[in-house]
Amino acid sequence: MRLLGKNKKITAILFVMLLAFVLVLGGCTKAEEVPQAPDPAMAQESEEAAPPVETAEEPQEAELPAAEEPQEEPPAPDETPQESVPAPVPPEPAPPEPVPAPQEEPVSGPQETPAPGAETPETPQEPQSASVTFSISCETALASEELDPAIREVLPADGWILGTITVEIEEGESVFDVLQRVCRDHGIAFEHSKSPIYDSAYIEGIGHLYEFDCGNLSGWEYSVNGWYPNYGCSKAYLSDGDVVCWKYTCDLGKDIGAY
Repeated sequence: MRLLGKNKKITAILFVMLLAFVLVLGGCTKAEEVPQAPDPAMAQESEEAAPPVETAEEPQEAELPAAEEPQEEPPAPDETPQESVPAPVPPEPAPPEPVPAPQEEPVSGPQETPAPGAETPETPQEPQSASVTFSISCETALASEELDPAIREVLPADGWILGTITVEIEEGESVFDVLQRVCRDHGIAFEHSKSPIYDSAYIEGIGHLYEFDCGNLSGWEYSVNGWYPNYGCSKAYLSDGDVVCWKYTCDLGKDIGAY
């Protein structure tokens, strides 16, 4: 009987300790369950036999681990500006050889720059040279029986005092101007006078052959491009390409085709 009561006490003690251990581990705040009161008789016996039992400490509420505060990121290390290292400088290329500038021809006098939109004046071109075909014939005189034999001897046997040649002329020159220059250049005798009737030069003789040497109707006539003008030779102005021919007539131009 006594042993039984002792075992109950031990059991009760173990139960209380187990409950306290569970409360401590679980961390819950449940109210402590009060065990049923043992039998008074048994409790009295256990109190007498059992040594005084220390009062179990009330279970303390388990402290929950505090929420971890967000840790501040460690400050970034101070960026100490590093001294910039200069990049390597490439070697400078050798300067090109100087090209001689074209020399400009000196311009005499100030030049005027034409205004925008203004027509550029054309550079005056040198006038092209003009020329005529020129000849002097005395064939009809050689065929005349009235010609003095002394004059016949000084005339060319073929009847051409001057064969066909090309003569350069200037603008505004007349038949008379060209005849005078040609006779001078070729050493041909030449005589003329001023005709008040025609207000022009009158040709008296060429190459020692004069008017009236072959009769009263003989003398010198000229043609331009095959046409015999009815005015004096100093008023017959020439153009480039004209054909001028001086012919001696023994019949007032009929024997040379003038009429």
